[in-house]
Amino acid sequence: MTVSPTPPPRFLIGPGALDCNRGDQALLWQAIDALRQFDDKAEIAILSEGHANPEDPQSRQTRALGIRVLAPFMDNPRRVLSSTNPSFIDSRRAHLRMAIQAGIDFIYSLILWLVYPCPALTRPLLSRSRRQTYDYLRTCKALVIKGGGYLYAHSGPKWLYFLWFGLLPLIFAQRLGIKTLVLPNSIGPFESKLAQTLAKWVLNRCHLLTVRESHSAQTLAPLLSQPVKSFPDMAFGLTSADSQWAQQILHDHQVPYNKQHCVGITLRPWRFPASSDPQAQYQQYIQAIAEFVEHLLRQDYYPILFVHVQGPHAHEDDRIALCDLQVQLKQPIPMIDGNFNCQQLKALYGYMHAMVCTRLHSAIFSMAQGIPCIAINYQGYKSIGLVQDMGVGDFVMSIQEITAASLIQTFEQLEQERTHIQEQLAVNQHICQAKLESLQHQIEEALT
Repeated sequence: MTVSPTPPPRFLIGPGALDCNRGDQALLWQAIDALRQFDDKAEIAILSEGHANPEDPQSRQTRALGIRVLAPFMDNPRRVLSSTNPSFIDSRRAHLRMAIQAGIDFIYSLILWLVYPCPALTRPLLSRSRRQTYDYLRTCKALVIKGGGYLYAHSGPKWLYFLWFGLLPLIFAQRLGIKTLVLPNSIGPFESKLAQTLAKWVLNRCHLLTVRESHSAQTLAPLLSQPVKSFPDMAFGLTSADSQWAQQILHDHQVPYNKQHCVGITLRPWRFPASSDPQAQYQQYIQAIAEFVEHLLRQDYYPILFVHVQGPHAHEDDRIALCDLQVQLKQPIPMIDGNFNCQQLKALYGYMHAMVCTRLHSAIFSMAQGIPCIAINYQGYKSIGLVQDMGVGDFVMSIQEITAASLIQTFEQLEQERTHIQEQLAVNQHICQAKLESLQHQIEEALT
């Protein structure tokens, strides 16, 4: 009698990730690697970042790894806005349009949740691409949430929907009885009772729930019926690209990495959603960075701008903020941009003397290689907790309060304590590697 071979396990990774965000890509690739260590024949799919076309060129690098890209469970309410709008600070009219769409989406998602276990009722409510996602999920061994920092909610209905939207992959998978694993995330704060209740309802039912820094662990402890498991951000384990490749790219951009102290800078456009005048605060932020760069030039440092994230929309396109910065400078400085992947950017950061990072994973890529950095925190706990856990908590600043003077003072302190910082980073990177090996065992235990 012939025994049919057991089919390889299927996994779905969410939420959406695109190659143009090198931090998200690093977390995605590390999640893929962890699942392939569990079973090297595993079939893995990821959710796209709200694009109607899963074959979007911005997921080409990940699809080259043999990964299938599926439509998300729900599109972001931002889809009602023009994708060609160059502004990343939304008008009142834009907020109203998104709020109306979010309300419609919320009702639709509740209907889906009610009928989700029944394919005969669910499939007619879905578009063709989402039927493929639904059918794939029903055959999965587990839904895996890659690392990140999007599970939080400030006060108000807008933020409650933001949290609901972020939790939807877990909510739908749990409705089908599929195992749910949350890899190291920054989670919280939850500033309303409803947000706390929603987070508690979903997160308590996960088969594996992990956080990536101590602030998140403290937030979750009173909400969970299970101990909070804390591990480093998985990007600390990312392999760097070839050093000769990195040297050639720097040489092509005429960067004197072996002659001068080069300081890399990553900058993101930020909406300042809590500000009464977001546009004015954004201009102050850019001006503060510009004055800091001028200070570096006077001190004979060599500043370099790195495009860490290229989109997919204006709010996430670092080139907007970096070009705004260039306009404020008295002399041009190089900006390195290209179709690089996360491993290649990490290799480039490794040749810097220091980094100033608004993008969290540019700080992680740097710290993992012993490069001192200043992290500029813009949302949630993620930068604050991670930098503190690496033993260099004095070098994280709030984007809301940043000034040229405070940035210059912090950079001078960084230089004075450079040897001690590098020692701290080396010790803690070794600890991170050991903990990430332990995380792999936790993942395999949860799956088996």
